[in-house]
Amino acid sequence: MASISRNLAANAIVVPEPSCAKSRKQPKLNESNSGSGNSFIVLMLEDRLNQDLKQAMLAGDKFVANALRTLKSVILYAKVADGTRGQAMPDAAVVALLQKEAKKRQESADLFRQGGREEKAQDELAEKALIERYLPAQLGEDKIAQLVDDSIAELGGAEQATMGAVIAEVRQKTAGTADGALIAQLVRKRLQP
Repeated sequence: MASISRNLAANAIVVPEPSCAKSRKQPKLNESNSGSGNSFIVLMLEDRLNQDLKQAMLAGDKFVANALRTLKSVILYAKVADGTRGQAMPDAAVVALLQKEAKKRQESADLFRQGGREEKAQDELAEKALIERYLPAQLGEDKIAQLVDDSIAELGGAEQATMGAVIAEVRQKTAGTADGALIAQLVRKRLQP
């Protein structure tokens, strides 16, 4: 969980706080102090999506605006389902939703390619690339393989019966920075008799 926070903080946009806003509380934003007396606001991922949507609309970029509207809709739908519509969604939950949406775009692109619709496949991949701008950097296969080996050693056995426990352990360690299918594939490869 801490690795997601660090990755998200690295990707966050830092905006100087206006002097007139210092007396107001910012309920949706995390405040941090740079130590020099200047107050800064670190935008949460959901707020960053909203700002980027506004920028795309002002710039007249219909593709980006439509993609970001879709993402906002997914977030709002999840909030309504959880009964937290009026609250900011934690970044970890937004990351999980964005990962699902990126995976959907990849699957759609694959299906469009199978159907001979390359233009539609490219559109889906462009949306996936846009979504990935908001996700933490993904770990490489070598790093994931090392985590798999470490988890197998920690759980004390390389039997097929421990596969689910190893996958769960690695997914917890990677906290959204690795593809679940790749983790399962590497665990299966290591635990084959």
